[in-house]
Amino acid sequence: ELLPGCLDSIRDWVDEIIIVDTGSKDNTVKIAESYGAKVYHQQWEGDFSKHRNYSIEQAKSDWIFIIDADERMYAEDLPMLKSVLNDKANNLISINVFNVYGTNEEVTTFLPSVRFFRKEKKLRYEGIVHNRLNYKADEEIVRANIKLKHLGYGLDPDKMEAKFQRTKLLLEQQLKDEPENAFALFNYAQILKAEGDNYPVKNIPEIIKAARKAVELTDPNNPEERFIHLMTLDQIAWANFYAGRFDDAITYAQKALHIKKNYLDPLMLLGCVESKRNNWDKAEQYFKNYLKTQAAYEPTNEADSLILAHIDSRANVYYNLGLMCEMKNDIEKALENYLKAIELNNGLLEANDHIARIYLGKNELTQAKKYFQQQLEYSYETKTSFLGLAEISKQEKNRGQTEEYLTQAVKLVPKDPYVNYKYGYFLLEENTPETAVRYLEKSYAVNQENPKVVKVLADTYFMLGRYEDALDKYNKLLKLEKPNAAILNDIGNCYFNLKNYVQAANSYKESLSQVEPLEFTKKNLAIAELKQSNDSEALAALQSYLTKNNTDIEALILCGDIYKKTEEYQAALEKYEYILSLDRSNIHAMYQLSECYLIMGHKDSAIMGYKTLLSLNPQFKPAIARLEEISTVETYNS
Repeated sequence: ELLPGCLDSIRDWVDEIIIVDTGSKDNTVKIAESYGAKVYHQQWEGDFSKHRNYSIEQAKSDWIFIIDADERMYAEDLPMLKSVLNDKANNLISINVFNVYGTNEEVTTFLPSVRFFRKEKKLRYEGIVHNRLNYKADEEIVRANIKLKHLGYGLDPDKMEAKFQRTKLLLEQQLKDEPENAFALFNYAQILKAEGDNYPVKNIPEIIKAARKAVELTDPNNPEERFIHLMTLDQIAWANFYAGRFDDAITYAQKALHIKKNYLDPLMLLGCVESKRNNWDKAEQYFKNYLKTQAAYEPTNEADSLILAHIDSRANVYYNLGLMCEMKNDIEKALENYLKAIELNNGLLEANDHIARIYLGKNELTQAKKYFQQQLEYSYETKTSFLGLAEISKQEKNRGQTEEYLTQAVKLVPKDPYVNYKYGYFLLEENTPETAVRYLEKSYAVNQENPKVVKVLADTYFMLGRYEDALDKYNKLLKLEKPNAAILNDIGNCYFNLKNYVQAANSYKESLSQVEPLEFTKKNLAIAELKQSNDSEALAALQSYLTKNNTDIEALILCGDIYKKTEEYQAALEKYEYILSLDRSNIHAMYQLSECYLIMGHKDSAIMGYKTLLSLNPQFKPAIARLEEISTVETYNS
């Protein structure tokens, strides 16, 4: 499927196209022939050089150009290429090969490669895999600013795995036959680095072993071996970096830089090491040195046949600088660096994610939404993008959209404790604790030491009437945090609802002994004491509470009722009259006021009170009964 793109890029300017087919079973041959290619057949023998050399032998023209099916020439470079080929002094031409990866070809690595040479030189390739063109050391090579795009490292996972296994087996065979082939050792370390999506830590010992042997076998002063020596030093440095051996990583990076000062890959490594060590100032110095060196680097002037993974990692550098600025709480500088990163590589969506979160933190919701939505457009769905959009929707009072984004976050990372917490908390705010509790329990299962999670789960249990469970979590919270008035009050509430009034009162008293007690705890204590018939303790707590909350009608009623119960009728009378000054329609205060008048012998005032009460509630039976009782007594007396 890649062959037509290759042939389209060359068909109009080459004299002949020669393809050696080694046993394809798809439409490769038909496609090649449709472009007028001469197709030759050889049985695959596990030796790339053999088949490539066979193709060279079939060529009839003066110049040989080697290109693979997953490579493309750039049309804009053809005038320059023609000029270089027409120069009779030129025999070997090295061009710039850019390996591109990613959906938008956002990642690029680089190597110079001799791809054009005169047929009369009779040059051939050697090596069964990652074959090299064999030419004399003193052969003059012209470096031309001509580009070749290579797509072969961006295939789908199954094809990449098949390619990996094939290459690995061939390299192992080559090293079995040639155990001291430094270039094969380099390539073996290189293929071990490429296993899987990320750097395979399990392969590090083998990577270092192969690379060290290649270093020992090569001389940096020998032009034919210098590039292998440099690249294997870099391999060892990066392997140590991923193994967390940062001192060794720096040692090997510095060795490579001592030989070649503008070697971009180890320069990048130094910044990464210091960033991992949280040495922000040193990391910034190294990253800025990389940027300066990269700006001055001209691929066409590269004399060493290096494979450069960091030919242009400016976007990653600015992203790292952004991270460091965030760590130092320099948010504006962080934003500036992240914006530079995505300007250079709009596929670096990690930077996009940080930009959106920064704008959200600044309450610039339009900008935040723009960058979060850009991530979704690139199918880069992260929990932060969904949670960010949920927060924005919440502030816009769009409840439905908020829930949709939170649901998508849960679907994306169903076991993530923070996502489950956020969704559970939202459901709690929506007054659906019976649903919220499921997500909060999931969050708690992973994050049992997070006080915020424990507190919300405890509150949810309390709302559901699961007082034993709530009590268990509030007590756990006491172990996670210093005792404070609010938690102790919550514990008291649990005991109260479990009808353990003694423990409830004790918890309320402990709550009130804290540095910043809560006023309403005094009222809670009073009610708990009343449940135990401790009238004097309850009254003391209420009186203290009412000094600052003298309009709390419930507390005033409790206080009045205690005075009435303890036969302090005048004090009770004053409380009920005060309550009615606040609320003329309070039935309880009106009735108890009338009762006090009656007990104190103020019958007319009592009758007036009962009648006033019945004007408010004609069906209030206690008042009706009292009036009937008074009337009966008066009739009897008369």
